[in-house]
Amino acid sequence: MRISSLTDSVVACISSAGYSLLLAVLLAAGCAGNVHAGDTASIATSTKISPLLAVAARELQSGTGATPLNGLVHSDARGRIQVYVYVDDTSAGAASTLGANGLQNMLVSPAMHIAQGWVKPQNLDKLAALSFVSRITPPHYARPR
Repeated sequence: MRISSLTDSVVACISSAGYSLLLAVLLAAGCAGNVHAGDTASIATSTKISPLLAVAARELQSGTGATPLNGLVHSDARGRIQVYVYVDDTSAGAASTLGANGLQNMLVSPAMHIAQGWVKPQNLDKLAALSFVSRITPPHYARPR
């Protein structure tokens, strides 16, 4: 296959699959390759944060994304992003710890082991570093077909 036809195939794929999602995956893959000695704590917390959320947080912090990733991640006028925090502990003490680490307007679902709320992008790593947090993702928004 010649390079020009390969390029055309990639462009067609990008157009059909959605540019924003592909960009998020490519950015996350590029960032994962830049590991330095001593970054093991950072790696451990960053694996808990979804790549899509990490890209949206960077967009908000840099000022380039008023609606991060074209609305795939919701943000508010206070610069916070809406998240699902998957937890192993849904007790009042755990909720208090989440709040102390930046999760605001929290709703906890013990049955689903999720705390939903809003967080400033710079607090994502603090939340991910908590031992009872297994992962942090954007909420699963309903979308019309």
